[in-house]
Amino acid sequence: GMPPGGSGSAAGAQCGGCDAAREGAACGAFGPDATGSNGGGGAPGGVAPHLSTARHFSEARGGGFFFLSADGRYMVKSITRAEHNTLLALLPHYCRHVRDYPRSLICRISGCYSITMYGQTKHFFVMDNLFHMCPPLHERYDLKGSWVDRHAKLHASVRKDSDWPAGRKLRLQPGTKRELLRQAGRDARFLCACRVMDYSLLLGIHNVVERRIFSGAGWSSASEIAEASDGTPHAPAPATGRPLPALPSAPTAGAREAGRPLSCSASPFDSASEGPALSLLAEQTGPAAFTAATFEGPGLYQMGLIDVLQRWTVTKRCERLLKILVRCRYSEDMRNGMSAVDPHEYARRFHLMVGTKLLGLSREEVDRDWDDETKERLAAAAGASYHRQAPA
Repeated sequence: GMPPGGSGSAAGAQCGGCDAAREGAACGAFGPDATGSNGGGGAPGGVAPHLSTARHFSEARGGGFFFLSADGRYMVKSITRAEHNTLLALLPHYCRHVRDYPRSLICRISGCYSITMYGQTKHFFVMDNLFHMCPPLHERYDLKGSWVDRHAKLHASVRKDSDWPAGRKLRLQPGTKRELLRQAGRDARFLCACRVMDYSLLLGIHNVVERRIFSGAGWSSASEIAEASDGTPHAPAPATGRPLPALPSAPTAGAREAGRPLSCSASPFDSASEGPALSLLAEQTGPAAFTAATFEGPGLYQMGLIDVLQRWTVTKRCERLLKILVRCRYSEDMRNGMSAVDPHEYARRFHLMVGTKLLGLSREEVDRDWDDETKERLAAAAGASYHRQAPA
């Protein structure tokens, strides 16, 4: 019940049609060389404060209140009246967008509410907790595509654009990269059509340590494994005292049939995380060459678009102008690198950041992806217009 003095009124709008769209990765989960999904749905559970998470996430919006549901599945965030009105106006379009594109990276919103107590009205909305049910994250990034004032504070738990290492790329399959880039472009276009800017991609990285298990019983040659009738590799032959053979120059037939790539520059091994793999060589691959016992790297990328309620208003225009004048940001590079830019420019820059900075694609490939989506949208719009004008 409401505390004494509270009016007990609570008004809101639930995005009930979005539950079906949750099945295609709530905000997106991608692993190296794989894609994944994280389902959701249902009504929010009881709300209980989680102060540790609140402290971490409040840095993004400077003073906003965050709470997690009792099971940690949902996040409750307080918003201003302007953001509340913006969300109410966007909800129908948002629900349609996530239905059309189930793999949308935009955070899944369950409802928008307001509550009045002691004569004061507070607004908040409920969204999926992006990092619920995912393994412990070792790194977090808040990426906008801008580069001016995008350094995180010392010891901050969430890093920003300028903290992203220059040579680092997401380890994804080429097809997954193209799908991710195309979806990022669709989401950016949608937010641009809604006159929304200043959103960011929240990226969580889970690193894994892979321990290699060696047989310690010598080696078997590539030809011996290729002769297996059932396509499964034979166990390494007992050590015979013969010198170790040269590395195979190409994947064996058994490896190709099993669909597992075989590198000729690294010693194949049995992986504790993936089960038995091809075992061609022992730990020592030459007189002075040894295979590493462990391998560490990113094993899961969890990402989603957050802070999607800031519209390109007169206030934002004035903010941009004042920062240019007061902080002497007269050069084109400084002006283009600010967060406060026109929604269309923001969307193009965000799309370019995802393609080149995160995925390691060339500028030409990213521009071609944007142009192809533009052509597809124009063709679809022309077809819809033709069908509307056609006589019955």
